[in-house]
Amino acid sequence: MENKSSQVRQRAAGSARAADNGAAASGAAADSRRSSRSARTDSVWRRPISARWILPALCVFYTCIFVQVRIRDAWLPSPKKISETAPSEFIEEHARGHLHEMLKSGARMTGNRANEIDTPLYLLRALENINRNRASTTVNGFVMEVDVQRPTG
Repeated sequence: MENKSSQVRQRAAGSARAADNGAAASGAAADSRRSSRSARTDSVWRRPISARWILPALCVFYTCIFVQVRIRDAWLPSPKKISETAPSEFIEEHARGHLHEMLKSGARMTGNRANEIDTPLYLLRALENINRNRASTTVNGFVMEVDVQRPTG
């Protein structure tokens, strides 16, 4: 009797192994199909880039940028010189000079003398000079008012 029961156990274990092997085989087949698809897509993305495309692509890219910069540079007007313009016109050299004069007073932290006294006085003097120069030129209908605000709190 023991012999029959051990045979039954062996058959049951063998059929369970066969069932497991069948499931594993079907899963392995599905995995192999997935892996072959992913291997194909991975191989497309992991292919080394050919050196024959890099140099022409870079040349085209930098040529486009160079052309764009040249077009933008030619589009801008030429800078005005102090000697070529009237004193009432805006010139970058004047603005930069005013900026350097304001920076001579030092760091302009809140509550500092340079920020609270020196810079506003310089700006008021510069505006008075502009107003005097404007009065000497023929600019009609232009009125300049200066309103100084001193916020506290």
